[in-house]
Amino acid sequence: MNEQLPPGLPNFHMWNVPVLQHHHSGQHRYVAASSFQMGRIPPPPYYSSLLDLADILIREGRYELAVIVAQMACEVVVEQTLTPLLKGKRRVKGKRGRALGNFNFAGRARNVYVQYTNDKSIKDQEFWKPFTRHAKRRDEVVHFGGRVHPAEARESTTTARQFVEHVHEVRGRVL
Repeated sequence: MNEQLPPGLPNFHMWNVPVLQHHHSGQHRYVAASSFQMGRIPPPPYYSSLLDLADILIREGRYELAVIVAQMACEVVVEQTLTPLLKGKRRVKGKRGRALGNFNFAGRARNVYVQYTNDKSIKDQEFWKPFTRHAKRRDEVVHFGGRVHPAEARESTTTARQFVEHVHEVRGRVL
C-alpha cells in the first residue's frame, strides 16, 4: 500500500495522522495511524513544504490557493511549536470550545503562543503588519471568494515565510 505513494511523501504509518478505514457495516471510521506504529515520531516540518508549494502555486497563477497554503504553513508551525509545550496542560480553548484550531493569531492563539514561548516581541516584528493583511486576505479568499492579484500573493508568501522563520527560531529556543 505504501509503495503507491508519490516519491517524497512519508509512509502514513510513521506519522500520527488519521487514516480512513471502511467499517464492515458500510460506515467509515477514522483510526489514528499511530496505533500502527511502534513509537511516536514527531511530524516533519510540513510548514517548509507548504511554503514551497505556495511559491509553485504563484508561478502557476493560482494566487488564491497560494495565499491559503501560505497561511496553512503559519498554522502548522504554530501548532507544532505549541503542541509539545501544552502537553499535559489543561486543554486551551478558544471560541465555541475549540482548541487553537480556528487560528485567529490576532487573538487567543497569539496569547497562548506568547504565554508558552515567551515571544513577546512577535507583534513588534517587521512582518507583523503585512501578516495581519495576509490573514485578512486569506479570510476574504476562504470565506467570501475574494480574488488575489499576483503582487498580493507574493506579499502573502513572503510574509508567511518571515512569520514561519521567526516562529521556527523561537521553537528552537523553547523546545
